[in-house]
Amino acid sequence: MPAAFSAHGVGFCAPLSTGSLAECQSGAARQGAWYDVESLSHCAQRCGECARCNFVSFSRPSKCGWYADCNLGALVATGAGAKFRTLQVPPMATNVTALLHLPPPRAASSDGTFHHFARALAAPPARQLRIAVYGTSVTDGLYPRFLERQLRHRFPRANLSVTAHAYPGATLGFMRHCVDSMLPARDADLYILEQWAGDHCTRGGEEGILALLASLQRRPAPASAAGPGGCGQPALMMLSTLDQNDCVRKLKRMAPYEGRPRDAATLLRDARECAHGGAGEGATSPMERIAARHGIPWVSMRLALRARLVESSARFGGPVAGVSALIRDYLHPSVLGHKLLAELIVSELSLAAEATRRPRCSPPLPGSDGGATHCSFGEALKAHVLQANGWAYRVERNKKGRPKPGLIANSAGASLDLCYPLPAALPVGGQAVWNFAYLRSYQHMGKVAVECTDGCACEPRAYNGHALDSVWPFRVSVAQVSYGQTVTREAWPNASAGSSTAGSSTAGSSTAGSNTVGSCSCTIRL
Repeated sequence: MPAAFSAHGVGFCAPLSTGSLAECQSGAARQGAWYDVESLSHCAQRCGECARCNFVSFSRPSKCGWYADCNLGALVATGAGAKFRTLQVPPMATNVTALLHLPPPRAASSDGTFHHFARALAAPPARQLRIAVYGTSVTDGLYPRFLERQLRHRFPRANLSVTAHAYPGATLGFMRHCVDSMLPARDADLYILEQWAGDHCTRGGEEGILALLASLQRRPAPASAAGPGGCGQPALMMLSTLDQNDCVRKLKRMAPYEGRPRDAATLLRDARECAHGGAGEGATSPMERIAARHGIPWVSMRLALRARLVESSARFGGPVAGVSALIRDYLHPSVLGHKLLAELIVSELSLAAEATRRPRCSPPLPGSDGGATHCSFGEALKAHVLQANGWAYRVERNKKGRPKPGLIANSAGASLDLCYPLPAALPVGGQAVWNFAYLRSYQHMGKVAVECTDGCACEPRAYNGHALDSVWPFRVSVAQVSYGQTVTREAWPNASAGSSTAGSSTAGSSTAGSNTVGSCSCTIRL
């Protein structure tokens, strides 16, 4: 395995001092520390955001020291130093594709819309070109920032921007039906859809991804797509990492594969199954079929690594070492993995920009938008509250400082009435589907019962926020989306019954005073 992947040791480089990310990016400081990281890989990821950070030393629970210079042969490993692990982080300029000796990229995409966007990047800037990345927790990482830097280096004349719209834990169905709320920017020239290969994509994965792409394609045509040679629609691209079941968990012998044999023959067989998609039907396979049938460009970490995984060459360090270097846990890329994803996207755009023959514009994609959908997040949730007893609206933050707004109850017996606005055209006896997102964790969580009380009927259900499973026993605040709950309209709302206005909850949160029980077409009680 390349030395840049494996240079590490026990101990720390030098005594820790407090320093911010800004101090790491500019100024004269050669070292500093952060005290809000959760793992060595997170520490390395933070280092990857700083051009002058080359080494990190990490100790649980949250100490991360960064250094511009470090003598790995003279680490402080005595006393408290024995609790530290030090890692050399590859410099920002590291070309991961070359480092892994990956084969040259395949032929350019056959999508004419994508070619037109790529040529606009290489042309003198007429206007800013906007790239919107829409994805899960993978997109919440570093590759969007690496992508913008690498694109500016590859296309120095381009006036461009890259924005990331990341929703950790969001399912494909959630991202599809709530795309207008989750991806409000409707003026992008290129939309990149990232979907990790996982179990949530096994049910109708291809149909769901195609419908989501079709809804993005129908968005207003950007200025770069107008005029001579333009296709009159935004460009599209798909992105996926390694399948967590057929690839990462199996090769790393993570749950549920801990007891799988570790001999060379079995590892090589597992690596070949990973390279060719395995037996599973994660997001990777649907994306591969969409790319083949409709010509949508697809960047796949699995395809990029296929030759190395099959070959399992000594210089790659074997399949386990290679995957461990690129994927820090069971799913999320390491700093090198994020850099590789960005390099693969830039390579695809470069091939299209340099192509001498531009394909014809692609026809509109098939796929339904799933009908009228109403999605509410954050502050918008308050407008749906009819009555709240023991529930309060609160905004918490994750370890990266990103907000996690929602309604919270801290005592048994709390109740919450929410107004679910049924489509106006839905007749009595007609059905709609309702979902909600909630957090699950291994401790300090409870159960909630859900029922329909006024204007509609549904099967009562219970949801458990306490999750302790064998795959990852200590999940903390992981987003979970409920499976669709069918709601049947029983009667039209009676406007004359709307004299009872929802007031403040007993927990002290302010609720939407404009909501009334009588004017709500469907009341759902938690």
